[in-house]
Amino acid sequence: APPEEKSSRRTHTPEQRLLFIDTWQRSGLPAKDFAALVGISQQTLYKWKQRFEQLGPAAEVLKTLR
Repeated sequence: APPEEKSSRRTHTPEQRLLFIDTWQRSGLPAKDFAALVGISQQTLYKWKQRFEQLGPAAEVLKTLR
């Protein structure tokens, strides 16, 4: 992939990450299918999910408000 594409992959805000996790969980889709649908890797999806389970979604969103 061109370098521009790689750098653009890291631009998801905490709010967007939360939205992805919430939408994925509501969709009932397998992680592989949902990740491909939204253009992120399955590993990234699982990493975000783990982070939200550990910190709670509010903690991640609050970081952006400080």
